[in-house]
This record gives sequence, structure tokens and C-alpha cells, in this order.
Amino acid sequence: MLSERPKEANDRLVVGHWEGDLIVGSASSSAIATLVERTTRFVVLVHLPNGHSSTELHDGLTDALDALPVLLPFTAAV
Repeated sequence: MLSERPKEANDRLVVGHWEGDLIVGSASSSAIATLVERTTRFVVLVHLPNGHSSTELHDGLTDALDALPVLLPFTAAV
């Protein structure tokens, strides 16, 4: 829930808090996952050519996050 977001994520003062969303095309035939780092506004788009099930989404996001430079950390939400 957005209301449970840590204060530092809302203030956008600390790098490493990400927000994600899933964009699904018409007839669910295509999908793109979006990740936005809240402080820098750095955007990662993840094409999901094989569907958008939890497995495909997990694999696509994991690959995208593994490719990030160490200077742009990922803080997982609890």
C-alpha cells in the first residue's frame, strides 16, 4: 500500500526506493513492466514478450535489476 511507504521514500531524499507498474496491451497480447527510482527518476522498461505471468514478470525484473550499476541501489520493500 502506498500509505505504508517509508517516510524517506515519500520525501524522495534517499536513492534506492523504486516504484513499479505493469502496462498490458490490448487483448493482453503484450506487456511492459516499468520501474522508476523515486529520487533520480531513473526509468527501467522491461519488455515481457512471453507473457506477463508472475514467473515472466519475476524473471524480467530480476534480469533488469541485475543489470543495474552498483551506484543505483535497489531497496526491496518489506
